[in-house]
Amino acid sequence: MKRILTLGIALAAVFAAAVAPASATPSISLWIIDTSGQMYSVNSATGNATAVGASSGVADTMAAALDPKSGRIIAITEACHLYSANTTTGAVTDLGVTLTPTSGPALTNCTSMTIDGDGLGWASVTVTGNTDHLASFNLTTGATEVRTTPLNDYFDAMFFDPTNGNLYGQDDSAETIFSVNKITGADTNTGTTTAPYSYNIVMDNQGNYWANSWDSLFKGTAGQWGSGTLVGPYTATQNVNCLFTSTNFWPAPATNTPDLANTGTDQSLFAAIAGSLLVIGFGLVLLAKRRQKA
Repeated sequence: MKRILTLGIALAAVFAAAVAPASATPSISLWIIDTSGQMYSVNSATGNATAVGASSGVADTMAAALDPKSGRIIAITEACHLYSANTTTGAVTDLGVTLTPTSGPALTNCTSMTIDGDGLGWASVTVTGNTDHLASFNLTTGATEVRTTPLNDYFDAMFFDPTNGNLYGQDDSAETIFSVNKITGADTNTGTTTAPYSYNIVMDNQGNYWANSWDSLFKGTAGQWGSGTLVGPYTATQNVNCLFTSTNFWPAPATNTPDLANTGTDQSLFAAIAGSLLVIGFGLVLLAKRRQKA
């Protein structure tokens, strides 16, 4: 009887250790699209890039981002046209959607974009009259609300801090990071450039930023925009403008749950099962002790 109980407890402990999540934080999956329209997966530890499928032929992709609400990757062209991108095949699908202001002047081009945790798109746009503005847009219809306050200049990169929803942009002329007021569109210079100057930036929920600059991947500490250090160069790429992630770092309850840590399974369920088995094991021990006393 003692041997059976010992074996049961040992098995329960092993099961609990195997299914308990090592970390609730998802690892980051990075991707790039170069100016030829070729998609690559990027090793976040080395910067090495591996081609995914054949070139899509969309040569003017300015930016792409994960829509945490739908799980799609949405890309935007300089002409403000939207595509969805498949990270398995490298193919893109024309969504038949072009950003169109609901009022005011027309858009002449888009230079960068990102998507928030509720599935709303945000872009740096140039309007008729050659002024640059922050705009939010509907991913399905393209309906665009342009903020009236002009930006200092257009952004080469736009990104969110997923932990608090703050929006940032890399200003083209000042070459520094600006914080952006999502309501008014006003941008405030932080006075710090990324090291080096970056085209597209991704921020995770662990206080890191990942930046693309001159066909190389850099990693730094969020908020310390000059802290980026070289992870490594890409391979066989042509002038990369577009860096994005397929990992959802936005916290619940933003209509989504962050990716699970490298398993694709519900670790909270497994943890509950493991805990139940441990409780059962201890219960059997107590029962055996009572029988021995009797």
